[in-house]
Amino acid sequence: ASVAQKIKAMVRNSPSYPDMTLTQHESLDMIAVKLARIMCGDPHEPDHWRDIAGYALLAINERDAS
Repeated sequence: ASVAQKIKAMVRNSPSYPDMTLTQHESLDMIAVKLARIMCGDPHEPDHWRDIAGYALLAINERDAS
């Protein structure tokens, strides 16, 4: 939880964060959780990597839909 919160804080303090959509915010939050699980748990778990790709696609799909 500590690692995930540190990643999320870094993301929220980035210069572009205020310009992002809610979907982008949520996608980055979920990616942060998955990164923390990779760094603190099993880095070879394929679902973590697939989930990161899926959350990134949500942000891309939102952009493409507008």
